[in-house]
Amino acid sequence: MYKYVVYDYFEVTPDAIDILEQHYNRKELTLVTCVPPGTYLRRGIIKAKLVEM
Repeated sequence: MYKYVVYDYFEVTPDAIDILEQHYNRKELTLVTCVPPGTYLRRGIIKAKLVEM
């Protein structure tokens, strides 16, 4: 089981693909969702760090 702690939330435009860049030296998770739900207006970005494995 993995345990993460959320440390950041922000919104970007749908064309902001740089948010998907991977950093292999970090143990973190990036969740992407639509804001408002069910639309393509903005993307909600949730960043979390691995704290326990």
